[in-house]
Amino acid sequence: MTEKINTQTGEIIEVEATPVAKTDRLDVVTKDELNQRLEVYDTVRVAAIERMKEGVDFGVIPGTNKPTLLKPGAEKLCNFFGYSVETVTDTSEIDPERNYAYFHCVTRLCRQATGQFVASGVGSVNSREKKYKKQLMKVDADIYDLLNTLEKMASKRSLIDAVLRATGLSDIYTQDLEDLPASAISKPKEGPYADPEDLGVINFGKYKGDKWTDLPSEYLTWIAEKSDLNEQTKVRASKALEHKNAEEADEDEKAPAEDEAQESSDLMHPKQVEHLDTLFAKNYDSDFWNDFKKTFSNQLTIALYERWVDLLEGKTDISPADFQKYFDEEVSRIANG
Repeated sequence: MTEKINTQTGEIIEVEATPVAKTDRLDVVTKDELNQRLEVYDTVRVAAIERMKEGVDFGVIPGTNKPTLLKPGAEKLCNFFGYSVETVTDTSEIDPERNYAYFHCVTRLCRQATGQFVASGVGSVNSREKKYKKQLMKVDADIYDLLNTLEKMASKRSLIDAVLRATGLSDIYTQDLEDLPASAISKPKEGPYADPEDLGVINFGKYKGDKWTDLPSEYLTWIAEKSDLNEQTKVRASKALEHKNAEEADEDEKAPAEDEAQESSDLMHPKQVEHLDTLFAKNYDSDFWNDFKKTFSNQLTIALYERWVDLLEGKTDISPADFQKYFDEEVSRIANG
């Protein structure tokens, strides 16, 4: 018997417990059934892998153990396995004063036919990653110019993570190198449509009048691989995919031109210097900071900025009373190289 409470009277009553069937295993299969399942699994894996194209769906860096899965490849695998994709940005931080932004995305994959959850993946990005930090060193660069790029990168990373988890293909592909340098991405070779402008605009369907390179990757993949359109149209779609992938890689790798001093010492962006101007005036001594800037103009590195911002904003264990000792030690260290 089991005791329960009558929610209307508050009286404790006894009810008959419902018997629960016992089993040692949730799913019992025979050896033949297990072998059949494994055979189907292997067949599906092989079929998926055979449809992947190097330079479009995955990239290969000489000397690495595995190819890295790219966004078009992740989208293709989702279509192949019948997964719906839902990506949300669950955490973000934007601080214009520090020229800093952070995004964290979660991607959920479900079966299109049933809505059953399959797997989820996570991805994050922040503006202090090397390639974005260099872009922010450009004169007049602003964190708001990078927000869309950063959020898209976090979304892409979470998608690739989710796809590798759902498909079980992490033994074939890796996500650790998904930010491949442009040199590792195959670009359209000489010949028809080597220039993206040669592709022109699409003259049919819901995207009629749009440039081929502006079409969604999923739509281009469908035209190139699944449609019954003529061969020339399929070639256009395939070339447009190659151009889109190469362009995305170029944008991710692109860094602004910097003068020789900035390249060699990774100097602060002017807005970072202005940020320290404000913090010293508010929390310590503007005269000290102005003298330091004049004396050590070639030592105003980003690493120094990050240390001193944390200090002046109270993010370290050093109390304001100990600032003088800390700065004396820093100046001595810098002066002595």
